[in-house]
Amino acid sequence: MDFLGIDEKGEWIVKRMRGTKIFFPNGGFLYYPEKSYCITRTLFDQELIDKATKKGAHVLLTKRVVSISPHNKKWQVTTSSGEIFMCNYLIAADGATSTVRKLFGIPEYFIAAIQYKFTPIERFEDEYFAFFNNEKHHPGYAWIFSRGCETSIGLGGIGNVKEKLETFLASLSIDPSKKISVHYGGIPHPARPATIALPGVLFAGDAGGFTCPLTGGGIIGALMSGKVAGEVIRDALVTKRPEILSSYPERMKFHPSRSHITLFYSRKFFSLNNDALETLGNIIDQHIYSEIPMWKALRCFTKKPHWQTINAYMTGFAAQQILRHYTKCIF
Repeated sequence: MDFLGIDEKGEWIVKRMRGTKIFFPNGGFLYYPEKSYCITRTLFDQELIDKATKKGAHVLLTKRVVSISPHNKKWQVTTSSGEIFMCNYLIAADGATSTVRKLFGIPEYFIAAIQYKFTPIERFEDEYFAFFNNEKHHPGYAWIFSRGCETSIGLGGIGNVKEKLETFLASLSIDPSKKISVHYGGIPHPARPATIALPGVLFAGDAGGFTCPLTGGGIIGALMSGKVAGEVIRDALVTKRPEILSSYPERMKFHPSRSHITLFYSRKFFSLNNDALETLGNIIDQHIYSEIPMWKALRCFTKKPHWQTINAYMTGFAAQQILRHYTKCIF
């Protein structure tokens, strides 16, 4: 994250992870060896705030926006306490359930998420674990990661996510009553690239749908889109050309959430039934993402000559490319 000006030795890093294991219903898994971090979000956010204030930014807390309206070629932003702020340009970076998106009449596109935190569970140390089970978690997945002092286990999807999470915990022989805290949220899940630019307005982070279409990971996407949004507005101010904001989607097209093809295969992956996912698990079991073996795919097809076998492999290959592309975006 050097290009973002963020020190990877910051106090907000609580654990360095060895890699990621993506599990399928039959226990087969795909391995990603790339480095990753578990962070303390409050410390990380505070570092960003400190950097911003040193550059002259004014940070206002507990200011809930209730209306946004045009006024003399500017935006008039009104808070719940009646305060009014005027601006030439506005960046909406208010999360998956973005108030700004709602105020501009842009449809929501997120799934619900819930996470329990437990005292450290030793068997889940050092790696990030993702569990895909489309018949139970569609269109989401479950995750586990350790932060040293605690283990987080969560699930995103539709319907009763609390009930689904506790069923998942039971499959791991973990007592949900032992949780030490509960957190709720939303994960962007767009069917097509989100609207991220309006006249005088840009959307960044989860508010702009900048998450990995498969994993929902969004911190890097938030940092990247925030950086580019700031640069675009700077250029508009310096040149006095507000139309420059229309270049924002083009400058962010490298992110996987901006690709129709990527989002199509992401939806296709989540539409696979568990039989297809298990076939995929048999093909790629315990392999690094860049080494998915063709010979296993042929053997699986010989044993089960069905279109679902081909569908599973092709969709799995596409999912591999999505994750590879996302990894390249990060590193």
